Amino acid sequence: MNTTQHTSESAPGCDKTNDALGISMVVFDTEHNIVQKSIDSIFESNIPVEITLIDNSEKELYKDFSELNKVNYIANEKNIGYGCANNLSVKNCSLKNPFHVIMNPDVILNKNCLNLLSNLMSHNSEITVTMPKVLNADGSLQDLHCKLPRPFTLLSRRFLPRFISNKFRNLEDGIQKSQNYNTISVASGAFMFFRKSAYLKIGGFDERFFLYLEDIDLSKRIVEIGPIAYCPKAEITHYYARHSYNTLRSLVWHCISATQYFNKWGWWPLFKS
Repeated sequence: MNTTQHTSESAPGCDKTNDALGISMVVFDTEHNIVQKSIDSIFESNIPVEITLIDNSEKELYKDFSELNKVNYIANEKNIGYGCANNLSVKNCSLKNPFHVIMNPDVILNKNCLNLLSNLMSHNSEITVTMPKVLNADGSLQDLHCKLPRPFTLLSRRFLPRFISNKFRNLEDGIQKSQNYNTISVASGAFMFFRKSAYLKIGGFDERFFLYLEDIDLSKRIVEIGPIAYCPKAEITHYYARHSYNTLRSLVWHCISATQYFNKWGWWPLFKS
């Protein structure tokens, strides 16, 4: 796997004395202005950060971001997949900070989000990964906090009307009412705030998943080390693009990943567990 790396003068990604929070962001077909807004929201946080932008576009379409301070840019010669690209970033990050963030390039952070999650993880050493409340662009709640999926759950979401499929979503109960945090089954790949040691202990993402369900697979493995937390006080806005509903190619990858997931973890029960 061939990669090209560009590092700004103010982005010492291999400096082991640097206690900045490492943030990995994989880009492929996100609009430049959305990526810029995402990066701007990170820099507006009240916490030192170093961003690694992994470009899976094959043509270095996002190379201009390498000119920004505190941004490391990695260009892959081909699309190596979401999980593999993030593994490349995290496993080569030697920042001193014990935490690491993996987030989508279409996510905008609330100013206090990183501080809240960092404090939560610092005071609760058993937590392996945490995620914030996720909002749509209109401010409504984005229901990404589902329990582990079953085959019929995924099929219904793709092929049945929403008013029917929502009955099978198997959402986590009552987690919005917590004043601190609640434990959940799955952390969404849109935004994951990791304890880096836990991520590395399980080997990161299973790279057999090219796209989709890699976050669910990782959640199922990492929870064996320690709980996954949901912190409703911390908020992000996710410009959610349901690509598997919009293109045949993405739908095919979704089906392949679902088959891989259930082959790995079992197909039974078909409905809610």
